[in-house]
Amino acid sequence: MQNCKGAPKPNADRLVLLNELQPGRAGVIIEIIGGRGICNKLQAMGLYIGSRVRRVAGALGRGPVVVEAHGAQFAVGFGMANKIIVETENDK
Repeated sequence: MQNCKGAPKPNADRLVLLNELQPGRAGVIIEIIGGRGICNKLQAMGLYIGSRVRRVAGALGRGPVVVEAHGAQFAVGFGMANKIIVETENDK
């Protein structure tokens, strides 16, 4: 399995999977765990390493996760969201 690796992970305590990000919280995608197919599909949607994302909504359980990035909203399936590692931003 190939990883779309990003920057080193200096703040491991702030790392969560995209589907674990609380609604309204934001962070930066630092890694995508998967092969070329998932990386290409996410990149085509505008979601890639370094993208700032904010979780807008998400269904309870295993439903899709709605995120906002680059001024647009995207629905990401549960399985795909489970492969995206996000470093959360500090609360202000």
